[in-house]
Amino acid sequence: PDPYIINVCNCSSWVFYTLFTPGRLQPLLCNAFGVVINSIYVITFIKNSGGGARKRTVLKAFRAVAAMLILVTSVAVLVRFGLPSKYYDESLQHTQSVIVGYVASGFNICMYAGPMTVMRSAIANRSVEFMPLFLTLGVAGCTVSWAIYGIYVGDIWIGIPNYLGTVVAMFQ
Repeated sequence: PDPYIINVCNCSSWVFYTLFTPGRLQPLLCNAFGVVINSIYVITFIKNSGGGARKRTVLKAFRAVAAMLILVTSVAVLVRFGLPSKYYDESLQHTQSVIVGYVASGFNICMYAGPMTVMRSAIANRSVEFMPLFLTLGVAGCTVSWAIYGIYVGDIWIGIPNYLGTVVAMFQ
């Protein structure tokens, strides 16, 4: 379930980023949809897991999503209320956007590396039987398209992690 849990965190962090960055409707819509779809994947995985695996997956998913929400919310609150009052204008919004951009970029890089969690066992077993091929191909297509979008709109927080994601996807 690791890649799907990471995807939920990634998409959620980009939803937060778009709330602090004006003019990012497309990433907002895409990532809100991503939260829903990946949540369905995680729920389906949990539902089809047995006993101990189900409990571990639920705990892992809960911890990851809770940590991401706490991190992004804490950053937003600290930036909003931790800055001197002279920054309560457009520069505040820019500062929030930059800080949440760092967080979202970190989750984005983790998402692109998510399918690599299975790679260790694939190398050890010398078999790609458990490698999520369609997820890996989807990640490759996603990272390339978002890298192009990042260039188009001139947003380094969208561009840089997706340039790195393209390299990771090619490696996978």
